[in-house]
Amino acid sequence: MKKIKIIYWITTTIIFLFEGVMPALTTNTQLAIDGVRHLGYPDYFRVMLTAFKIAGTLVLILPMISSRYKEWAYAGC
Repeated sequence: MKKIKIIYWITTTIIFLFEGVMPALTTNTQLAIDGVRHLGYPDYFRVMLTAFKIAGTLVLILPMISSRYKEWAYAGC
């Protein structure tokens, strides 16, 4: 059981770093802004997407959140 928990937290931490921390740090770079504009989305979509990514990864990290919400957060990531 301990091995499964270790694997779970390692993978959850990796997902948290790549889906939550990296977009939060790089959302205002010129490359990100140009990428969203190139796809035809308005600028507020970039900010909204970043906020939802951060909220979803916080749901994964916080232990008091129900597993039903964590399942949907994993699906969203």
